[in-house]
Amino acid sequence: MIGEQPHESYAMLVNALLRYLLCISPWRAESVYYLGHQDPPLHDNKWTRVTSAGHIGWIFIDRQAGTGKYRSSPPRGVDPKSIPTIEIPTQYRVGLRTMAETLVAQVGGGKAYPSLANLLDQLLAMGDGRFETAEVARFLDLCTDPEWFPGGLSGYRSDLLRGMCEGRYPGYFVGLMLLLLKAISGVEAIVLSGAVMSRQRTANVIGFIQFALDSIFTNDGSERIDRAGKELRADGKSHLAEARKATRDEVFYGHLFLGCAFFYGAKMTFEYLAAVSTAPDAKKMYEKADYECEEFLVYASSSILNRFENLKFGWPRWQEHGRRVLEIRETKGAAAAERQVMEYLDLAYFYPEHYRHALQSGSKPPPEAAGTAGGATIGELCGGSTISRS
Repeated sequence: MIGEQPHESYAMLVNALLRYLLCISPWRAESVYYLGHQDPPLHDNKWTRVTSAGHIGWIFIDRQAGTGKYRSSPPRGVDPKSIPTIEIPTQYRVGLRTMAETLVAQVGGGKAYPSLANLLDQLLAMGDGRFETAEVARFLDLCTDPEWFPGGLSGYRSDLLRGMCEGRYPGYFVGLMLLLLKAISGVEAIVLSGAVMSRQRTANVIGFIQFALDSIFTNDGSERIDRAGKELRADGKSHLAEARKATRDEVFYGHLFLGCAFFYGAKMTFEYLAAVSTAPDAKKMYEKADYECEEFLVYASSSILNRFENLKFGWPRWQEHGRRVLEIRETKGAAAAERQVMEYLDLAYFYPEHYRHALQSGSKPPPEAAGTAGGATIGELCGGSTISRS
């Protein structure tokens, strides 16, 4: 099929799957997807510890609200002994990544879409450490080049965002590196020269960021790091605001997709500050900010998953949401039904604004069938209009 343009619905499906896999990380996406579809289902409103090929995460699912929570560390205030553990079976650990490789291969693969060449291996590398080890090493090599450093840092920031939009970088990596770039502003040479020379720095991105933040905190306190987290959080909220203004589906989900990187970076900033703060009030403030960013992250990533499931399985989530609106209208009245619509659109960000009227009816087909996607192209994950403003 090389040379042929796939139907727009096919392009939307591929992009929806890639956004879901890359908005945070492929491993997290596969885990949440598996838990949401396992039979029998997990208990509602209860934390579950999930393990898969060396990864560990904690997931909380609220099926009635259609949302959940995710933690990379044990949830606070919950007895670890009360949390059940699920190990994801081997055959389900890479199912979505394999699906993405198949879908892209059917329309020409890497020859037609160079940024998606060797897609399965790229996605696997983002979960087994190869990707981030190579990228951290590449970044530090650039920092030793006097012709690149420090002037090249601004271009590197743009490359991170472009790479995410082209499917080359996952959101967790972009968010952490954006955190680094903001936190070291003004002290780039001191922090990065120390990272290059240190034997204590690990090769993975978390270890690298931890080393840099520890260096900044030891010398300057929390101010730089605090400012970086707040700026990242503001950037994430700006993408949510732009998503609400979008008149095309691809732009709407593109903003949610990019917003995930900023919220992830902000969340990890506040998680770090909560851990190193000794004053109880400061610790409480940063823990609250951490949870706020995690909540935004869950809403955005859940909406991206909602999009994929609707396109893949014939709009089942849309039908469920429509039936829910109708049920509430019949049992609780029009005002309650409107509040439910507002929750789906204004809180959970499940659909663009131009879906509101159809959702209010509870029975109309989704507006995307009328062409609101607006020229979706495989591999253009940000809708073609969001890189420059980030």
